[in-house]
Amino acid sequence: MLFKKARIKSYSDVLYEWLESKKSEVKNSTYSKYLTTIETYIISLLGNINFKKIKNEDINLFFENDRISILSDSLKSNLFIILKASIDYGVKKKYRKKFTVEKIQFKKNKNEITYFTKREEELLVDYLTNNMNLRNLSILLGLFSGIRVGEICGLRWSDLDFINNTLSVNRTAQRIKNLDDESSSKTKLVVDKPKTESSIRVIPLPEILVSILRKYKQENDCYVFTNNTIIPKDPRAVEKYFASVLKRVGIKELNFHSLRHTFATRLREQNVDIKVISELLGHSDWKITQSIYVHASLDYKRDSVDTFNRYLPC
Repeated sequence: MLFKKARIKSYSDVLYEWLESKKSEVKNSTYSKYLTTIETYIISLLGNINFKKIKNEDINLFFENDRISILSDSLKSNLFIILKASIDYGVKKKYRKKFTVEKIQFKKNKNEITYFTKREEELLVDYLTNNMNLRNLSILLGLFSGIRVGEICGLRWSDLDFINNTLSVNRTAQRIKNLDDESSSKTKLVVDKPKTESSIRVIPLPEILVSILRKYKQENDCYVFTNNTIIPKDPRAVEKYFASVLKRVGIKELNFHSLRHTFATRLREQNVDIKVISELLGHSDWKITQSIYVHASLDYKRDSVDTFNRYLPC
């Protein structure tokens, strides 16, 4: 233990030791995200500081740095969680005297979500259905099921029930840092269980969508969007293709996740119970869904205001 205490000099030493301690506790994808976040943002700005001398002032200056201050509140919150957890770890290991990290609150704009208007959705669906192929089908599925891009890429044909018209979300595909070679910047495509238990769910599908899916049906153990038993679709390829489709259709360029927001927004407009929407999206708590989709779309507001037309003369 004395040797270990002597070895710990900089905050980066503590960070990497804390990270190593988490390796057996978290999934590879989570570990990879921690590693990438640490090496992208923390090491260059705080890594060389003597761990025994790190102060709350250093942490505040970190978040005031031009490179960090422009990040999203969500990412800054994740950075703070890593900073606090690793520092608490170092204190527990007695690498320094007791030190309490002062809490920093990052405001989150609950209404800051992106989705397509009804007209944009109509234009998109029209293009996809008139130019149907597996790539366009993946976009259509995202729009009418609300599942995440990684969940789409991880779908196998066995996850689709053509009798009950349902889809089961059992896995997700994502790119993570190649942990077999941590010195390399290369990534690899992995398939893993969804992030939370609530993300494992069954979603009913529109009958028309099921009929389209049936036309492309392959062996049960094949991934839906590659028709390969080993290699899933790469989420980055789906995102890139989706951007090209939006340009062709001539509607605003949003990311693939906006299809999920559009799905939830349309359900809210139809007054679907928030708990039902939460289960369809795979949220762990319906209150999370409510906080995100507290907004009303412009289309919905316009329809509401139009009800006053009946009071006005023609």
